[in-house]
Amino acid sequence: MIQMKAVPTLADLQADPGRASELPLQEAESLLSRCHVVQGVLLGRLLALRASDSHSDKAAAPDRLLDVEQAALRLGKAPATLYKTAGRYPFTVRDGRTLRFSAAGIEKYIRARTG
Repeated sequence: MIQMKAVPTLADLQADPGRASELPLQEAESLLSRCHVVQGVLLGRLLALRASDSHSDKAAAPDRLLDVEQAALRLGKAPATLYKTAGRYPFTVRDGRTLRFSAAGIEKYIRARTG
């Protein structure tokens, strides 16, 4: 009688990552796909919780959108540099060809980098 070995689950892989070598191709693809879905869902929840937590401490002031010159001044960068690197910043707001920057996002970004 041939005994088939059970295919490792995500919990099994977390407990013993070496068991990944036991996964057939289709099961490895399936588990990886499910991990990506769950990771996205959990990331969304985490961001929502952090946003609501930061707003619970104080009344949320309305955010202001800054133009490139104003944002560059707050960040200590040249406007030309900010134009080139705008896509790297989470506080960048694009409206068609117009570039704006969230004042609250810039403040949060600065606080995160200065400890």
